Amino acid sequence: MLPVLLVASALSVPTEIPLWLMLPFGLLLLLIAIMPLTPLKLKHWWEHNYPAVSVGLGVLVSAYYYLKIPGGGGLIVHTVYEYVSFIALIGSLFVVAGGIHLKVKGGATPLANVAFLAIGAVAANFIGTTGASMVLIRPWIRMNKVRISAFHVVFLSSSCRTSAARSPRSATRLSSSATCTACRFSGCWIGCSPAGS
Repeated sequence: MLPVLLVASALSVPTEIPLWLMLPFGLLLLLIAIMPLTPLKLKHWWEHNYPAVSVGLGVLVSAYYYLKIPGGGGLIVHTVYEYVSFIALIGSLFVVAGGIHLKVKGGATPLANVAFLAIGAVAANFIGTTGASMVLIRPWIRMNKVRISAFHVVFLSSSCRTSAARSPRSATRLSSSATCTACRFSGCWIGCSPAGS
């Protein structure tokens, strides 16, 4: 009950959140994209220290919220609550999707992959972006088992996410993004619904 009270008091305070707080999030995304392509020694350092860098950037933003923004502690509590809820959703979808077996015939040709991604894009509009990614990721990996890499898994998830952002349902998501604390806190520019779907 206490976190709800903190959130209620924090959300009632109108505050201007500085745009520079998006920089740690942008830096993290840039590092995730670039560091695997760096020389081996630097790449190894990144693989070993990625959690510390991520937590450090998160603590930096959290400290600013807590110390400089009125009601920032409540915003942090609310964001952590939304994050835990989202991780529970992802975990449950992963478990449930593990029981759904879709058989795909044939090999992984470029045309088959494009068709598979198009089906994922359409499915994302009906069962949600996360649901479509979780249901389709295992058959897609089986289909591409000969040439799979981490890039492919991220691409499938991003394809479902991007296509759903262009759907008619996305207008609701984008219009409600101003109320989503997690988006404000992390610097997310895509927008989401308060329920995290």
